[in-house]
Amino acid sequence: MFIREIESNFMRLKENIFHVTIQMGCVAAMLMLIALPSGAQQIQKKLIETGFDSPSPKLLLQNLKEIEKMPFDGVMIEAAGTDDKGHAVAIRSTFSPKPWKESWFKQTIADLQAVHSRKLTDNLLKIGANPGVDWFDDAGWKQVVDHWRIAAKIAKAGNLKGLRFDAEPYGTFRQMGYAAQPGKDKHSFAEYQAKARQRGKEVMAAVAKVDPNLLIFCYFMNSVNAAAVKSSNMQTSLEKSGYGLYPAFINGWLDAAPPSMIFVDGCEGQGYHANSELDFLKTANVVRNSALALVAPENRQKYLSQVQVSFGIYLDAYTNPSTSRYYIDPKGETPAHRLIENVAYALNAASEYVWIYGEKYRWWATPSKNVNPESWEDKLPGINDGLLGLTHPDWLLQQKYAGLDVRDITKQWHFLPDGAKGQDVTLAAFDDSTWKIIDGGIYWQRAGFPDYHGPAWYRKTVTVPSFSAGQKAILLFDGVDGTCEVFVNGKKVGEHVVAKDFTGWNTPFQIDASSAFRPGKNVIAVQVTSKSTDTASGINQPVHLLIGTPR
Repeated sequence: MFIREIESNFMRLKENIFHVTIQMGCVAAMLMLIALPSGAQQIQKKLIETGFDSPSPKLLLQNLKEIEKMPFDGVMIEAAGTDDKGHAVAIRSTFSPKPWKESWFKQTIADLQAVHSRKLTDNLLKIGANPGVDWFDDAGWKQVVDHWRIAAKIAKAGNLKGLRFDAEPYGTFRQMGYAAQPGKDKHSFAEYQAKARQRGKEVMAAVAKVDPNLLIFCYFMNSVNAAAVKSSNMQTSLEKSGYGLYPAFINGWLDAAPPSMIFVDGCEGQGYHANSELDFLKTANVVRNSALALVAPENRQKYLSQVQVSFGIYLDAYTNPSTSRYYIDPKGETPAHRLIENVAYALNAASEYVWIYGEKYRWWATPSKNVNPESWEDKLPGINDGLLGLTHPDWLLQQKYAGLDVRDITKQWHFLPDGAKGQDVTLAAFDDSTWKIIDGGIYWQRAGFPDYHGPAWYRKTVTVPSFSAGQKAILLFDGVDGTCEVFVNGKKVGEHVVAKDFTGWNTPFQIDASSAFRPGKNVIAVQVTSKSTDTASGINQPVHLLIGTPR
């Protein structure tokens, strides 16, 4: 009961909430999101794809139409140049002491410039912390800084949103760990922290000079050191951590970053294991509040205003066996439904982005030999529509219906605070001219009936110029606080029940009213019964009417 109370209070307090009614099925649940309150989502939430099928610029160009069909606003791009000897130079190997030439990446830029997509607006260029350079190696760091500069130039010239930085070591050298540094016997941890901060400032100054508006998207930032923040001695904990120098490097970024530059903490470790709304909210709180202890006092205001919270969702965890270290318990649902529900929670808690990472399967054609031939849609049926509906329900509806007409019918309902016994108020011919007119989207107690609890009627007339047998008319309720029955032109088309424990009071639902609709005027009547004698009631969330022909 305690958890239910927390969730209910959170729903009341948060305007920007994604709630997925899994029991209705993925597509139906996504349709409900079209009924979000106007202005509730101030920032368009976005999904970014990455994984073993990450495209190269050439692959992105070749498979653009296929990739655009997927539920993403951007992809993380795996790019490489070609040196004077014809060898590939991976841009992700940014922390290399070997010099690069800008001319090596001309073809990469040309391929990126040839990509024209109105859908993929937030593509990112992959860079990383490998193979690694000692922080006190001035000559090596001169090249690392230049590599960041060149990567920024490629991103800008290629019309990308920014850079994706991965601090994880994939070789033998842990760039962010003090214990791995060759000079640890000569320099204290504090001295390495100071040098790491200097290097962070150098690389970010080089990036900002190229483009002060580039997004720096990280799989993780200070979230990786959440345990150090909780420890009794944070400095000692960082000294022992494999990422103990990372906060200093980030502080260097903040030292040099202009106000226009945004950073993203992707919370990889926490996101991969999160399996509830509370999990995501707790992690968001760590990044926005607890992690301030890792930020230099002079950078804390900049951190608060320029560092976003994001989450990584590990797709393999939804297909792995329960014995795997990376396994998400579906909690009685299908794995696909659980995935969509968790992504909804992640989007709600995130500042702007959620990134989707997969290894075993693919979203599109890929030359990677590490990826199985099956697609993620094959393994988790319904996720394409489900994920698309979370961020772009309008796109999903356009895909599902031809001649789509979506109407907001939330306002201007005729209202009667009475059961109307002995009267059939559902009929189109019934005269409701003496009823008071109130808006939906609020409780009736706030619309002039503060003391009434019991059954009440809402009526509204909508005009449909034409309606054929092949069309669908669907009523989308974002929430009704109270058990309700829905009628169209005198015919009952559906109902929604709020349980004794109040479950369902804030649940979106849809009703297919196609069999009762007709061309011309149609009367929608909804009877709502208060769930108790001391709680608010009514059509307290937006209502939409969708009319279209299924494709």
